Amino acid sequence: MIRRPLCIAAWLLIVSSLAAHWLGISWIWRSPAGPKPEQWAIREKSVYGEGAVYRQEEKIFSNKTYTYLYLKQTSLFIESKKYPVRNVKCIVEQSVETLYGKHVEVSGKLVLPEAPGNPGEFDRRKYERARKIDFYLKEAEIQKITGKEGRIAAFTRKLRHFSGKILENIFPSQEAEILKAMLLGERSQVDQEVKEWYQSAGISHIIAISGLHMSLLGISIWKMVSFCGIPAGIGAALSVFLLTGYGILIENPTTAFRALLMFGIFMGAKMLGRSYDLFSALALAAILILVDNPDLLWDCGFQMSFMAVAGIGGYGNGQIKLLREMGKDFSGRRGKLLQNLLLGLFLWFFTLPVVLSSFYQVSVAGILCNLLVIPMMPFVVASGGAAMFLGGVHMGWGSIAGIPAYGILKLYGLLGQAAEKSVWGIWTPGQPLTERIILYYLILGSSWFLLSWMRKKKKKILYAGGIYGITAGVLLFLMGGAGKTPTQIAVLDVGQGDGIVVQGEGEAFLIDGGSSSEKKVGSYVLLPYLKQQGIGKLTGIFLTHTDEDHVNGAREVLEEAKKGWFSVGYLFMPYWMGESEGGKELTKMAKETGTVVRFLCAGDQVRTEKMTFQVLFPGKEDYTENPNGGSLVLSWESERMRGIFTGDLPAEQEKEVILEEGDYDFLKVGHHGSNGSSSEDFLAKVSPQIALISCGQNNRYGHPGKESMARIRREGAEIFRTDMLGAVTVRFGKNRSLRVEGFRREGIL
Repeated sequence: MIRRPLCIAAWLLIVSSLAAHWLGISWIWRSPAGPKPEQWAIREKSVYGEGAVYRQEEKIFSNKTYTYLYLKQTSLFIESKKYPVRNVKCIVEQSVETLYGKHVEVSGKLVLPEAPGNPGEFDRRKYERARKIDFYLKEAEIQKITGKEGRIAAFTRKLRHFSGKILENIFPSQEAEILKAMLLGERSQVDQEVKEWYQSAGISHIIAISGLHMSLLGISIWKMVSFCGIPAGIGAALSVFLLTGYGILIENPTTAFRALLMFGIFMGAKMLGRSYDLFSALALAAILILVDNPDLLWDCGFQMSFMAVAGIGGYGNGQIKLLREMGKDFSGRRGKLLQNLLLGLFLWFFTLPVVLSSFYQVSVAGILCNLLVIPMMPFVVASGGAAMFLGGVHMGWGSIAGIPAYGILKLYGLLGQAAEKSVWGIWTPGQPLTERIILYYLILGSSWFLLSWMRKKKKKILYAGGIYGITAGVLLFLMGGAGKTPTQIAVLDVGQGDGIVVQGEGEAFLIDGGSSSEKKVGSYVLLPYLKQQGIGKLTGIFLTHTDEDHVNGAREVLEEAKKGWFSVGYLFMPYWMGESEGGKELTKMAKETGTVVRFLCAGDQVRTEKMTFQVLFPGKEDYTENPNGGSLVLSWESERMRGIFTGDLPAEQEKEVILEEGDYDFLKVGHHGSNGSSSEDFLAKVSPQIALISCGQNNRYGHPGKESMARIRREGAEIFRTDMLGAVTVRFGKNRSLRVEGFRREGIL
């Protein structure tokens, strides 16, 4: 490290950026003139701004057109003072003319990108900041347009659009969108199902402009230049120039820019006759990228790009070198195959904590799939690139050139589908704790030092195999989590709806799952939470009634059970739902995934080793015309802890609930805190210590109602609301102690 001052400088930059973030002064690189813009965005104040349009999108939601203008070189005017900021995303509620490269003046409501409300949920704010988009301007109105788009920017944009159209004309839509992502960086149109196939096979890195793409292209250009007999110095400069041009065409995503910088350093070393040091080049690339945008430190693409290079070039090659020195022969076809397999394993283990920190699950199949996929990548890129180039001259020539790419992409799709359906294709241990990640890398480093010591002592290669086996077992145990999850209940922030996960001693249940205010709540909230918690199997799902804000996300969860990584044991519904249309549909879905369906009525119990769910209501009466009135009411108990779940039960039916009175630890308040639920008599019977309310921010129903809130407070219960706190998690300790945490607020509430 001392011999590599750039590495020291990179670490100092990383530590100082982390410190600024933790101290709450990260605004210094987002708005150097002061924190006022962030303060105004928090309060959603109206502002005036100006900037140059570098990107424009048009989308239609609910038959209404929205135009998204992305501004750079932006300034905001707040209280007559000018504040230079980074990029701003303006949301105009109408279609507008093409404004690429033009300078616009806009007014609107300044807000921050949305922060997650639940563990595991996608962090839009972090994602946007990694792209220098610190603010949104909602309800934006364009006040003035000046200037015009630069010639180079206009040329590259039109060339990119023209190239994409050629691919669309040559290939079927699925393959065309994959190639547009691979060659032009346009990933947004790739079908979600295709993305999931590639993720299952551990090859999702190929449907993005990654460092691998840039490295392959750079090396190919260098070889072609050398083959043409061009002098080394001129050839190196020409290679860098051509790769830079390609980088401008694809708008230089971070991973591609990292690879471009490192390729430029490599070529520079060749021109100057100097040696190339991988870690110094990697450190210099990190410094240049992070000085421009420190927020990339929290971007998984940035993390994976640098960790992959360090994993292969540093850790992986270092292990292969050690094994060679200990007598392992990697010559011949079998030796090369073994070397590639070991490099894949070393990379998999080296990047495992980073992958799990961002995605909570990892492809096991990817270790083998990449042995086939990566060697075929140059053929896909060459064939797709040739099709794109020749298709611009003659569509028939382009179609012939694209045949290999089409065939290989079909093979990739089949690999992904097989991995997705396999029980062993994906491992879901959840998000690891920071202290475990630190310990993980300490153990990984210690094993390397131990092997180095064994090499010096001239130990047999068999000992190395033993060290690898023991280390791998310890590391997997560390990431997989030691021990079972303690008993906890999470009332997730699903907007206007319900979604509750009950965990304890290896068992997990979902009680309802739906929303009337959030789209695809199963895919965007419920499943990410289950992954983050390392839940690959739900013991059961309880659905209290048929309202969409309680079941539409549960359908998505059941659909996910068709995949190998996830399963649902039982689907429980009230007896009357067996004859309802919604109940029949859910029963059919459940049976398609191998989930057992049970219809419950008052008096039934669902037991596990540590938990008991007692059905308190309803009986076998028909509530098809009054779903809320037939809500399944559950009494839950675990090691002397007790609680009540009431669905959307109104006060009229609360009178019919027969329960053991008094001293419940919590009440999941009925009907999102509506005034028509939680009557005084019912609250007196339950006498909860805490009341949990699931409702959406500023919902149109006015939930929770003032009257119901007053009744709950008079009963002496402390209230916790998802619209204010995000996901509310209740953890249970000894002697009936409770710890309640809100995801949007730190510490004990």
